[in-house]
Amino acid sequence: MIAQKNQPPHRAQQFLRWFCDPELLPEIEGDLHESYLEWIGEEGIKKANLRYWMNVLTFFRPYFIAKRQFSQPANSSAMFKNYFKVAYRNLIKQKLYSLINISGLMVSFTFCILIWLYVQDELSFDRSYTHADRIYRAWVLEDYGPDEVFFNTHTPMPLGPALDSNFSEVKASVRVGNFSSLVQKGGDTQSEKVFYADPQFFQLFNNEVLSGEVSLSKLQDLVLTKSYAVKYFGNVDPIGKTLSIKLGNQFQAFNVSGVVADLPSNVSLQYNMLIPYDNNKAFTGERGRASWYNVSVETYALLDEQTHAMTLEGKLDAMVKQVLGENYKPGEYKVGLQPLTDIRLNTEFPEGGVAVSDWKYVYILSAVALLILVVACINFVTLAVGRSLSRAKEVGVRKVVGAVRRQLMSQFWSEAFLITFISILLGILLVIVLLPYFNQLAGKELSFLISLQNILFLLGLVWVVGFLAGVYPALILSGFSPLMILRGSMNMGYSRETLRKGMVAFQFVLAAILIIGTLVMKQQMTYLQNKNLGFDKEQIVVIPQNMQNRMSGSTMEQFMEENFGRKQLIQNALGRLPEVKEVTTSFFTFGQSGWIEVGFTTEEGTYREFNMNAVDQDFVKTYGLEMLQGRDFDEESGADARSGVLINETFARAFNLKEAVGSTLPPPFQEYQVVGVLSDFHYQSLHAAIEPALLVMNPYGIFKGSENVMFEDNSTPKISVKVQSENLAQTVDKLKEVWKEVAPDQQFEFSFVDEKLDAQYRAEERLSTILSITTALGIFISCLGLFGLVTLSMSKKTKEIGIRKVLGASVWQVMALSYKEFMLLIGIAFLVAVPVSYLMMKRWLADFAYQIDLGAPVFLLAGGIIVVIASLSIVYQSMKAATSNPVDSLRSE
Repeated sequence: MIAQKNQPPHRAQQFLRWFCDPELLPEIEGDLHESYLEWIGEEGIKKANLRYWMNVLTFFRPYFIAKRQFSQPANSSAMFKNYFKVAYRNLIKQKLYSLINISGLMVSFTFCILIWLYVQDELSFDRSYTHADRIYRAWVLEDYGPDEVFFNTHTPMPLGPALDSNFSEVKASVRVGNFSSLVQKGGDTQSEKVFYADPQFFQLFNNEVLSGEVSLSKLQDLVLTKSYAVKYFGNVDPIGKTLSIKLGNQFQAFNVSGVVADLPSNVSLQYNMLIPYDNNKAFTGERGRASWYNVSVETYALLDEQTHAMTLEGKLDAMVKQVLGENYKPGEYKVGLQPLTDIRLNTEFPEGGVAVSDWKYVYILSAVALLILVVACINFVTLAVGRSLSRAKEVGVRKVVGAVRRQLMSQFWSEAFLITFISILLGILLVIVLLPYFNQLAGKELSFLISLQNILFLLGLVWVVGFLAGVYPALILSGFSPLMILRGSMNMGYSRETLRKGMVAFQFVLAAILIIGTLVMKQQMTYLQNKNLGFDKEQIVVIPQNMQNRMSGSTMEQFMEENFGRKQLIQNALGRLPEVKEVTTSFFTFGQSGWIEVGFTTEEGTYREFNMNAVDQDFVKTYGLEMLQGRDFDEESGADARSGVLINETFARAFNLKEAVGSTLPPPFQEYQVVGVLSDFHYQSLHAAIEPALLVMNPYGIFKGSENVMFEDNSTPKISVKVQSENLAQTVDKLKEVWKEVAPDQQFEFSFVDEKLDAQYRAEERLSTILSITTALGIFISCLGLFGLVTLSMSKKTKEIGIRKVLGASVWQVMALSYKEFMLLIGIAFLVAVPVSYLMMKRWLADFAYQIDLGAPVFLLAGGIIVVIASLSIVYQSMKAATSNPVDSLRSE
């Protein structure tokens, strides 16, 4: 205690050590310290401090100021070799310390590299095309005022040719669409997703051509990817071979004109079969192809090198006015351009025909990876702080035998870089082992290649982490005064102890945030998976009918008859199976991204919307929807088949239908009559709130009266089969046999409704799983550091523990010594983490229309987990010290 009080001003000491020549510093510092002790005795501490400062300032002269050397000595390579040799010896000598540091850094490096590959893949989407920076996707915005804004990345079919003919800045435009169809080769028929595009497609999207030509210039041209060429033709050269694709009501022959390499996973347009655009005439009427109000394809434009997209966008209004005339007021109809490279991660634009991810997942994972790295670096530094006393003796001896501070700094940084280098090598090996599992988890096809980008990233990691990890030992330990160290008056100081405690606390703040985040995500996922959705989802098999969908003119009625007629045939056949309880046919089932959006203008001039699904009379029964008022569709009622509708509660409220049963729908759909009101059910994912929805057996009149019809997902009719069986695999086999009898021209495909529902939250589930693993890693690394610190703390208190035990202290009292100290830090860390994590998780939950309440239990549980895990790290070493023989402890001191 006396030694602490008699320490000269810390800042004055720091200043002296900073400027003073290392060769003169020990003598000057020693003399000043002796004088300082005398001044205290004569004049008190305040005057002694002042005199110490004044004397330090008098030494700030050229003679005493260290001469900075900016050139490396001639034998620098030998010197560095020696540094790393000494560092290696220290690693071997301090096995526990080295193991803790290397383990922590290795785990964090492994995770960082995996996340780096993930983020790299997300950021590289669509950048592999030669003209990626000049390709834009068009969008259309119709704005009629509040609640009447329609924003689409699906565009009218005439837009592409209009861009080509009106603007010389557009080098080429391409319209791209797709449909599900049947593909036939010989007697084998399969259902495939077929893309159609303008001939300029490959001018924009330069996929690697393996054989043939990819011009799409002839109506019967067909381009396949390599895997699909193998799928249909094996090892035979497919060029010139024929496949039949069903367009409309009949199969048409297509000749394979070219084969391209399988598309990389980081491009948006993922096609396997591509045919010329003009083939869409087989399933799109002339009005639909010419209409500026029908949005059905994506339009991409390649601009010339001198044109900026904003410049071209400024000219698009004039084009819109030219083609639409006075049908729209200024500003109501807009066309714009979105960069191709922006599509993948920009959720502000509606999802078109390509999959969209979210920036926030990239941010979250990057932040978590950085956080794990920070935790590992903190471990390194806190352990270095904990070892300060033992390293101080080493510093003192080295300085006495002639080492200057610069050499000691180099020595400490050499140790840090050596540990970092070993850790990253082990981390790379772990990445190679874990990458297949990570790909499965992330749903990607990542690979760890030796590229310039990856090498620079790894070198950057080594330099940044090695530098940060070695900062404290290099800058602080190297500055210790050898005189004070060897006199035994070395004081670690309050600031260093505070630094150590602060870092431990910060480390556990991060760990607590991770734990709370993981628990909240898990809780939200459980809530989503178990929430009552208002319908039965278990043991329902969905079988798509794979027929062309046609939504215009009389073909619609024909389409309905064909599909629902086939359903009856299949239903009769399936009825033979005892496992089948119910069968129904509908355009949409549950687990799809949405139903049909229908827009219309009321008599008051207000634009309204509702959602719709075309179903048969068994839909409500099969899915177990709850009837609140009225009745279900009557199979024998011709009126129900023509004009009956079932509405949900939200529809009744939204359209003010107080006595809903028996009332008609608002004009222009007044020919439809409500026969029943259903309890609200979630036909969209829980990201979206329930909106007005209706079920109808004959949607033709609603299509005719609507102004805007949007299909959120594939509307190909599907048969839903509710089964009652413990052996689902066997039941599915039986369904397949029946399907072959009834629909021999179609491949049997199926899915389960509950699996489709789970898939709606796959992105969140993946994030939650990755975060769970990250949390475990973060806790592991934090506990490694805590374990190391407790070990060092106990080793310093050996004498104290021995004396306490001799004087009668119990094992629990001795254990409480360190336990209280660390638990207090962890408690403070948890209190800091709670508000931070609360705000973060509130923001994440805001993306869900239905969410859990962020109550106290989740935070208390997180706190309990931290206390238990930290206790495990502390108790072992505390117990070991407390149960040791005090005679040994005192003898060792």
